[in-house]
Amino acid sequence: MDISQSISQSPSIKIYHELMANKVGDILLVSCPYDAFIMEEEGRLSNRIINEYKGLNLSKPPRLTWASSADEAFSRLEKNPLT
Repeated sequence: MDISQSISQSPSIKIYHELMANKVGDILLVSCPYDAFIMEEEGRLSNRIINEYKGLNLSKPPRLTWASSADEAFSRLEKNPLT
């Protein structure tokens, strides 16, 4: 059995390859300034995302963008669509 057959037969590897086609490039976080501060300072959200990507041997973690309201979020999306 060659390696391509073993990869195609493994369900977990198949799921992984299917998910890799849809990588997250940007995250738009919509919250009040206080909640954004708490998430970034206490949880270090961006650091946790980066560390998770490193732990999974993924090379390009998503960029984190913050908006303080739905109107601001839609305005940002119109100017620069997320990937």
